[in-house]
Amino acid sequence: MFGAGLVTLSRHPIIRHQFWRYAAAGFASSVTCGDYYAGKGVGWVRLSTPLGEVDVFNTHLHANYCHDYRLPPPDLARSAAAAAAAITGDEALTAADGSSRMIGNVPAWHGSRIADDDDAGTRVAQLLELSEVISIIADSSSSSSDSGGRSSRHVILGGDLNCKP
Repeated sequence: MFGAGLVTLSRHPIIRHQFWRYAAAGFASSVTCGDYYAGKGVGWVRLSTPLGEVDVFNTHLHANYCHDYRLPPPDLARSAAAAAAAITGDEALTAADGSSRMIGNVPAWHGSRIADDDDAGTRVAQLLELSEVISIIADSSSSSSDSGGRSSRHVILGGDLNCKP
């Protein structure tokens, strides 16, 4: 069991584990929400499975109390695609001119909705922290890497991301 009420159960042996509390926690003045006081973060376990070692990340992001979503402005969607490409190193997420990657003739972000609430920024910051934790764990997995130096360990992300599918 990790802080913030997260639990990861497995039939396979857990060989390593750790919990990181998010620095982005919301607002202490929002006592009716409670997210600030919940100690939200990301738990990580490494499992020994017949397929090899598997890293499992379990998280619970700041809640969305308004449940309103809207289409992002095109500039924000393009910036998000460029940021995703920068974070992941996947240049295929953006076209040569910096615009969003296309799937067929539709931008990859088409139809995506963003939360329209005061805590959306906190969730985005928590997602950035989560991506950093995953990167740190992946980089520390140099013993199991492919010919390109990338980790070949399987990764599973679960939890409550508090976003609309």
